[in-house]
Amino acid sequence: MPISKKFFLGIMISQEIKKQIKDFQEKNRDLPVKWTSFDDLHITLVPPFCTIELDKLISVLDNYNFSKPFNIKSKLVSYGPDKENPRLIWLLIQESENLYNLKKEIYQSLNLKLPEQAFLPHITLAKFKYLDKKDLEIKFENIDIIEKVQHFDLIQTIEIIGGSKYISKGRFYL
Repeated sequence: MPISKKFFLGIMISQEIKKQIKDFQEKNRDLPVKWTSFDDLHITLVPPFCTIELDKLISVLDNYNFSKPFNIKSKLVSYGPDKENPRLIWLLIQESENLYNLKKEIYQSLNLKLPEQAFLPHITLAKFKYLDKKDLEIKFENIDIIEKVQHFDLIQTIEIIGGSKYISKGRFYL
């Protein structure tokens, strides 16, 4: 019997942007957080799901006519997702019609219902379970990025000791 594997769909971040994020992580390395691995930085479009039909999924995405490439811009670095009890440091991405439409097209191509919850595009920079109040009062220097989105990836989540690793299993061009 085939084993179901865990995947998500997202935009992998360019090397240039990863360098800016790595510089930010270095400047804030004294915070007691688990920084996101350089290679795993991304914007999630479709959250994790399990499937055994990888070839069928790739075929559907390969044959769908997605929108044209577009730019995304950063908004600000902050704690999230809950201001009262945060567990992430994230780089929020400006919401845009193009980004939302890409998400919507992906859901349509896969015959999935678009989630009702608000779409908050972001890049997770770090995770933590708890931070002291003094750490939560830190105001971060922003990371200003403009990135051209030309494709998105089907990404497999591999569980490893101490977390997970992401491996692209397919790239789909706009």
